[in-house]
Amino acid sequence: MWLDEPGLLIPPYINYHFSVGPVVHAVIPRGRFAHDTDVGLPVKKNSRFGVFFLRLSNFQVLSCCTLAGLVLAVICAGCTATGLKAVTDNESSGAPAETPVSATPAISPGNTSAVPVAAKPTPAPTSAPAKTVYATYSNPTYGLTISYPEDWQVQEPNQLALRDYGRMTLNIANFVTPSNKPIAIMSVDVDPASTTDLEKYFNTAILSHQSYYEHWELTKHNPQLKISDNFAYRSDYRISDDNGWVKTCGIQLYTIVKGRPYIFTFKGSEAAYNEYLVDFQDLIRFIRITPVVETPLYR
Repeated sequence: MWLDEPGLLIPPYINYHFSVGPVVHAVIPRGRFAHDTDVGLPVKKNSRFGVFFLRLSNFQVLSCCTLAGLVLAVICAGCTATGLKAVTDNESSGAPAETPVSATPAISPGNTSAVPVAAKPTPAPTSAPAKTVYATYSNPTYGLTISYPEDWQVQEPNQLALRDYGRMTLNIANFVTPSNKPIAIMSVDVDPASTTDLEKYFNTAILSHQSYYEHWELTKHNPQLKISDNFAYRSDYRISDDNGWVKTCGIQLYTIVKGRPYIFTFKGSEAAYNEYLVDFQDLIRFIRITPVVETPLYR
C-alpha cells in the first residue's frame, strides 16, 4: 500500500524496514523523491542509495498505533453487532428449536424387558375342496367302461330312436347330475350301422342339427381329439328360442371303433352346462372302449 503522506509515496512491492524509535528507515527506489518540506517530517535523503531517513518521535509512533487499534476495535464491534442481530431475530420469530427424535423407544437401564411387537394375524384355515369319489359303469355288450361321480344317477334305457343328429341309434346309458342343482345329462348312443368315415359322419350330423332346430348354432368344433385312443370329433353348440335366449348348451363327441360309431352327448341349461362342464371333460378321459366282434344292438 502507499503511505498516504503528502510528497512521500512508497510502492507496495518494496521491502520496508521500520524500527520503533526516533529513526524510521524506508527504502525508496531511485527516481521517487520526497521533500521534507512537503512531508512535514524530518526526512534525510541519501541520494546514492535512494534511502530516506524518517525521524519520528515516540509520541508520533504511539499516536499511529492508537489510531490503528481504534480502527480494529470498530471493525470487531460491527461484526459482533451483526451476529447478535441474527440471534435476536431468530429468538423474536418464535420458531421452536428442533429437538432430535429417536427412532427407537428409550429403555431405562433397569428395564430389561423386551419391547412388545405386534403379533402377526394367523390366517384362518381353509378347507380343501372335497375330493370327487367315482363309481364305475360297465357295459360288456358294447365294450364300454366309464368312471363317473358316485352322486350321479345312471339310467340304461336301451332305446332305439331317431336322434337330432339324423341317425337311428341305440341309447344305452344316461348319466344324470344330482337333482338339487341344475340338471345336466350325458348320454351314450351306439349306431347299429357300420361305417369307417368319421369325417363324413360328423358333417352329416352337423347338417342334421341345423335342420332339426330353428336356432341351432355351432360355437366350436375340434377334429383332433381322442377317446380311448381312438380319433374323435367334437362339436360345441347352443340352442336359442325365438327371442334369442339360450335354452340349451351342449357338446357332442363322435368316434368310431372297429366300424361302430359311438356318440357321447352332454347338454343342459346354460347354468347346468357351466356347472358340470369340468366333470364332463373328466368323464371323457375316463372312458374305455374295448372292441367287440359281434354285438346285438338291442334286445
